[in-house]
Amino acid sequence: MTNNRTWIRILVLLFAFALVAAGCGSDDDDDNGGATTTVATGGTDGGGGGDGLAAAQAAVDANATPPTDIGPTVPLDSVPETKTVAWLECELPSCLDITPGFEAATDALGWELLPISVQSFDPAPGFQQAIDAGVDYVALTGTPAALVQDQIDAAAAAGIGFMSCFSTDAPGGEANNIWIQCGDGDSTFATGNLIAQWAIADSGGAANTLMVNIRDFPVLVSEEEGAKAAYDANCPDCSFEVLNVTLDQFVGGEVPAAVASQLQSNPDINYIHFSFADIPLGVA
Repeated sequence: MTNNRTWIRILVLLFAFALVAAGCGSDDDDDNGGATTTVATGGTDGGGGGDGLAAAQAAVDANATPPTDIGPTVPLDSVPETKTVAWLECELPSCLDITPGFEAATDALGWELLPISVQSFDPAPGFQQAIDAGVDYVALTGTPAALVQDQIDAAAAAGIGFMSCFSTDAPGGEANNIWIQCGDGDSTFATGNLIAQWAIADSGGAANTLMVNIRDFPVLVSEEEGAKAAYDANCPDCSFEVLNVTLDQFVGGEVPAAVASQLQSNPDINYIHFSFADIPLGVA
């Protein structure tokens, strides 16, 4: 990998309030076969060439300044009554990294936190455990609502609110008992698009990008679509390949070998786009 310029995208979310949900899940209706590669090349609809390169650089420049204000700006006018939040913590490192934020937030509010370990592809038993415990809120991320729809409905009947993050399901409040959706499909599409714009600008319009993705997560599919849209619009001379791995391959430590194999088969790859922070573990 010494001749490849590797770019690893790491997304860190800081949760400053107790009702922000996080975790990992998946829609197991998707094809979970072995690692496969699909190829998409840049198009010319958006101009490409100098115009495309300029457009990519403009997108990067517009997002190059870190924000100065993050989080809620309206203070609480009183201490909220004590509530209990069930955090459905999956087995992936990204879930474990979020738990301290829940601990700090609930401590600050004087609330109770009930962490419940769940499997990414099977969070329903943990969700039911939270309902049986009589919590006030359940937090989960990455999991399409369809996988826990029975539990969402049961929670609504029991007066328990559901908070989701990194899913493509729209929050509807009382209509569907999904009260928040942080990191939805639109935001991950925009993230993937901006990552690709950076690679286009940084390479001078000559990026040959390998994206390593887990398509079982719908929001990561949105990120892939956002990246492809940027290459199609602004980089006709770029190439964009997707190495799709499964969650089992990731948990089993098989991603580094799969990436190495792909680099060996295509030595022209000069950028690697990992769809979320956990995937490159063991690759570098």
